[in-house]
Amino acid sequence: MEASGSISSTNSYLTTIRMFHKFLKCKKIGLKKLKRSHIEDIILSDWVNLLKPATRVQRLILLRVYLRWLYEHGKTRFPGDELIFLTDFPKIPQYLPRPHWALLLMRWTGIRIGELVAITYDCVRYDDNKPFLKVELGKLKNERLVPLDTKTLWLIKKIQKRSLATYRSICT
Repeated sequence: MEASGSISSTNSYLTTIRMFHKFLKCKKIGLKKLKRSHIEDIILSDWVNLLKPATRVQRLILLRVYLRWLYEHGKTRFPGDELIFLTDFPKIPQYLPRPHWALLLMRWTGIRIGELVAITYDCVRYDDNKPFLKVELGKLKNERLVPLDTKTLWLIKKIQKRSLATYRSICT
């Protein structure tokens, strides 16, 4: 299992480096001329911007490490930390897990599959101490609040608790 993880990591690293150098070549930018404005162009480019947030974070981390290496070897004027800021990294959304509990949530609330997929971690809203499920834009092109009964609220909290535990285990 480690071998496949290493190969996958190596491939991600090589893909990132190749795309970076291809971008520099297309824009006719030498490594010694590289500056923050060029990195901003990269961040806004399709090869980074069209990726999912987690993949964008991974690519930016790999690029930042590579830029550090280039700086340490005298190939660039600025280290990676001065070219790629922490604020450049997108926020990774926390989605609810999608197993059978999600299907039960659909059944109990009447939401559609597309709405279920778009539900975020902080989907419960309260109005006069009454819980509601915030449903993002869907088929009807509008947001709506679905009233929640006690058992449905319990189910959502159970899903959130499991989601948080899974997230913590991945991050540690």
